Amino acid sequence: MTLASEASISAKIERMDRRIRRGHGELLSRGIDQTRLVIEGAPTAADAFSFLVMGDSGSSRYGAGSPQRQVAELLFEHQQDVGFVLHTGDVVYLVGSSEQYPRNFIRPYREWLVGGEHWRRLRFDAMTFRLPFLPVPGNHDYYDLSRPLVLLAGLSNPLRRLWPSLVFDVGSHGSRVGEAYARAFLDGLALRPEEELAGHLDRHYRGELDGQRCLAYRPGQFTRLPNRYYHFRWAGVDVFALDSNTLHQDGAAGEGDGNDDLRQKEWLLKGLVASWRNPAVRGRILVLHHPPYASEATKWREPQTLAVRRQLRRVLDRVAAEVGAPTPQRPLLNLVLTGHAHCLELMRSGDTGHGDSHIPWLICGGGGYSLRRQRPQGGTLLAGPPGQERPVAHSELFVGRSGHGARLRRRFTALRVEAAAGSPLKLTLRPLVSEKVSGHWRKEQLAPIRL
Repeated sequence: MTLASEASISAKIERMDRRIRRGHGELLSRGIDQTRLVIEGAPTAADAFSFLVMGDSGSSRYGAGSPQRQVAELLFEHQQDVGFVLHTGDVVYLVGSSEQYPRNFIRPYREWLVGGEHWRRLRFDAMTFRLPFLPVPGNHDYYDLSRPLVLLAGLSNPLRRLWPSLVFDVGSHGSRVGEAYARAFLDGLALRPEEELAGHLDRHYRGELDGQRCLAYRPGQFTRLPNRYYHFRWAGVDVFALDSNTLHQDGAAGEGDGNDDLRQKEWLLKGLVASWRNPAVRGRILVLHHPPYASEATKWREPQTLAVRRQLRRVLDRVAAEVGAPTPQRPLLNLVLTGHAHCLELMRSGDTGHGDSHIPWLICGGGGYSLRRQRPQGGTLLAGPPGQERPVAHSELFVGRSGHGARLRRRFTALRVEAAAGSPLKLTLRPLVSEKVSGHWRKEQLAPIRL
């Protein structure tokens, strides 16, 4: 039985563009770039800073013992001395429904929300974050309900009223092609009356990044994102956030068949080249949902994993042609952060023969929904024709589901990333773990990993 449906790539692009009024005359006349934002209070000097990462978290299926809430509490212990939070997608399971945001997002993360002490009164489409919260959409944030799941959800309603722990993480409808995610996090210009648009742009699009006017993100006041993919800078580090849900298939490149997000890829190409040529930038971090490299058992050779790898590789090959080939000391990206695979995993690519060589790939997808195992073949990935395979990436850390029976372990995870002052950029990863042992949750911080 098919539980969820997913719109075409062209439909996702068209719906999201319409929601932000991409290319509207009022935006063009002001020279506004809808793919950039400036975060109020962000340091401009090459200072030390830290940020948090989580992903694949949006579930309430475990009730009072929710692993998502346990991971949230792990993160809250760090909120006073970090700059921002990145979410690698799948904000709300199972189908990104607006009905699920109060229980699956607002309640577990209420401490980060203005008015969160009265979280039951908060609307999912009127959230304001105290600390910059910067997500990318996951595949579940775009899903819609199939007819069998609509029927199942309806039939289960009487049972769920009697037994609240019986939760399917669905409502009566799905995401409506990402509408709930857009209303929760994006600046939905399409919802504003035409006569109010100019005033709204003048109030909130007064930031400037590299001479381009853009949205000003103000923690505690106005915390909307300009687009489904975007770029910001913090202490001399460029962060590029992608929507990999329109990059997870191999379209006929250049033919405009609706199965290829050419505009987003060209945006990333130009942004990375400009970043490398900018002396004010000391490093580059990429965030997206689908991991190009993974050894998690269900994702390592998933068609979407391989497609995103090829799509990203094509972009990075073109970047390398402009700024020079990568080396172990000089990868084109200092860190790539992803989700989708339900684990915490650090992979490092070797010499792939492409622009994605020597990059650390960090999967942060163990934020509370479910956990998966590493593949039985181990953490070394091979590529090439049969009989001529060679290693292209190796797993240096895997935390998720392991063991069996009495030795079964489920270790839910998030991540703290610390950037040292100065240039070139040096990063330290601090994995954060929450595990239920003998009926009690135990918090742990694993040994730091220096990149």
